[in-house]
Amino acid sequence: MKQIGLIYKVRRWLLTAPLVALCSQATPGDFEAGRAAYLQGDYRTALSRFFKSAEAGHQDAQFRLAEIYHEGMVVERDESRAAYWYRKAAERGNTEAQYWLCVMYREGIGVGRDYAEAFYWCKRAAEQGHAQALFAVGQYYFDGLGHGFHRDYLRAYIWFNRAQTQGDEEAAAMLERLEEEMTPLQVIEAKRLASDWKPR
Repeated sequence: MKQIGLIYKVRRWLLTAPLVALCSQATPGDFEAGRAAYLQGDYRTALSRFFKSAEAGHQDAQFRLAEIYHEGMVVERDESRAAYWYRKAAERGNTEAQYWLCVMYREGIGVGRDYAEAFYWCKRAAEQGHAQALFAVGQYYFDGLGHGFHRDYLRAYIWFNRAQTQGDEEAAAMLERLEEEMTPLQVIEAKRLASDWKPR
């Protein structure tokens, strides 16, 4: 039993060994070098470079680092660390990180399930024009999880309409479904309200 524990510790150390170099200062080229390594599939180098940039506050590096932990590239999959780095990037305005943080809170991945927190991050990404987040906000209103935990078809229609204008392919089906549930006047009003919107 002790031997198995030792093997696990050694394996974990080998997987996280690139993080030992964190003491060194980040340089302006760290993120670009990390991205180049990432695109070539050299995730170990990417991890090391992204970590330096992420610690220095680079939001794209924070997002990439979250992805690496989320997908388990080089390191063991660690959803709580992924959530930590998604939040760091999300707080700096990274819409992709905001969307994924929404997903993690909604599903309880790496964090406790929290629909209010999920909705908050989805809406932040949606307001900046993130198509999947726009669809997700519509889904929250459609399912009754986005506005006081009750359904709101008018708001759902508005957000699905916005998602469609941003290129989300699933939004059209949801709009058709809603049009069967809403009155013609509600649909006209929803379209009017949706047309006034522009991403931040």
